[in-house]
This record gives sequence, structure tokens and C-alpha cells, in this order.
Amino acid sequence: MDIKTKILETASEKYLSYGIRNITMDALALDLGVSKRTIYEHFSDKENLVIEVFAHLFLKQNQINFEIVEQAENAIEAIFIIMARQKENMENLTPIFIEDMKRYIPKVNRIYFGNDEFIKQHSASYHLLEKGLKEKVFRNELRIDLIDVFIQELHLFIFDNDRIKLQQPSEEEIRDNIFMPYLRGLCTPKGMKLIEHYFEKSHDSKTNE
Repeated sequence: MDIKTKILETASEKYLSYGIRNITMDALALDLGVSKRTIYEHFSDKENLVIEVFAHLFLKQNQINFEIVEQAENAIEAIFIIMARQKENMENLTPIFIEDMKRYIPKVNRIYFGNDEFIKQHSASYHLLEKGLKEKVFRNELRIDLIDVFIQELHLFIFDNDRIKLQQPSEEEIRDNIFMPYLRGLCTPKGMKLIEHYFEKSHDSKTNE
């Protein structure tokens, strides 16, 4: 592992555990066993480091999602697996890191996800939409580049909207009342049958826990 990747991995771990504001560059250098100057040789300042950490985390998660899409029986199953993983990941985040995310995620999206070619290469949701078209579970007249952007923006909107936060919805309520109706609108009859199958399966699994 090169030094830049090591810095990103260590910073990611520390930020996730203690929050961004609680980890100084001095503390990070001490934990890495390097000088602060070494960190600044790869990142111009803490802001630059944090933005690259978020991009690093997003790309790692996207890679996991790519693998889920590839291994799933179909695009609809992949969606339900990814949503379950996202719920689990959010439950494991510390509240202070969630607050920090609100500040940095829009910046990261503008820098890394404003480029169409970058999205096509790195967006697991774009790859999933392509898979769904090939499997005929999504309607073939759809513009998946537009849908992919909307899904990403919808995640940000839900995450940072004050009126939604006042409602204090659970992850299941967000899924069932926001994402599922939209997802159904993308589907062919074949896709709708698969949604109902995995939706019932997920509820049965929760009931048996």
C-alpha cells in the first residue's frame, strides 16, 4: 500500500470512529507514524484530505455495490441487497460523523460526480440500471443517465432536508414511501413481479428476526 492510500485508509477509519472535527492533522500524523509534512506532500490541507477521504469511501462502497450487481440473480435483487447494506452501514455510523457528512457530501458530488464519463465508469447505480434494461425489468425507453443523476440527488435531498428530518422517518419508511414508488414507475411488468417478490421476502425476513 502506498503512503497516500495508507493516509486515506487511516483517516477514513479515524473519521468514521471519532468524527472529522475531532481528528487533527497532528493526531493523524502521530497515528500513521509519519511527519505532518508527509501528509501535506499528498494533500494541500485538511479540507482537501477530507474530500478525498469521502471520494475514497464512496469508490470503495461503489466497488462493493458493483460486485453485488454482478453476483445478484437480477437487478431487482441487487437493489434490495444494496438497500439492506446501506441501512446497516448508516446504523453503524456515529452521529458526529453523520453531521460531518452533511457538509462534505455536496462538495464531493460536485467534484467527482459532475462528470458523465466518471459516473458511467464508477457509478454502481448506472451499472445496475444497465443490467436492468438488459434483463427487461426496466422500461427500455428510459434515459438511465438522467435516472442515475436523479437517484443520487434524491439520496442527498433526503439526507439533508429539514422537513423530512422533522418527520423522523425510519429507513424502512423512506424505502417504502419514497424509493419503492419511484422504482415501481421504472419497471416493466416483469420487474414489478420481482419487486413484489423481494419486497415480501424482506418483510418476512424482518418479521422472523
